[in-house]
Amino acid sequence: MKGYARALLVLALLFSAEACHSDEKTKMTTSTQRPENQPSGLSQELGIPIPADAKVLGVKRESGMDELVRVKVLVPSPSRDSFMAGLPIRPDAFRPGVGRLGSDDGFWNPHATPQIRSASKALPDGRYLLIGLADGTDGTIVFLAKHGT
Repeated sequence: MKGYARALLVLALLFSAEACHSDEKTKMTTSTQRPENQPSGLSQELGIPIPADAKVLGVKRESGMDELVRVKVLVPSPSRDSFMAGLPIRPDAFRPGVGRLGSDDGFWNPHATPQIRSASKALPDGRYLLIGLADGTDGTIVFLAKHGT
């Protein structure tokens, strides 16, 4: 019985470790659009006004201590100026390069995005906001990440 109890304990620890470090990856397609992954839901979650006409290119959430959410959107050219005006980071704070956006992973590909500029901001709740911008002919590709410490 002692070995059985030990095996159950090991299984319980494995399941709890998986739950603490699980991640939910959501790859956006037209058939998997969930309300929380639409511009309005993402705006509320991130605290950034994302235009309704923005195209969501990908969303990834990681549960755990840091509660990371990564979002990539295409903001159409006509909405670019109002989007930029609503950002909580001043335009002159953006610097060339990926900054703290992290490594490429699927849709999240700041290193493969030409002419990207980025900035970060500490938020009052002990979280951080990271933004990457890359202007193109169809609009601006925007990388948004929010995480804790």
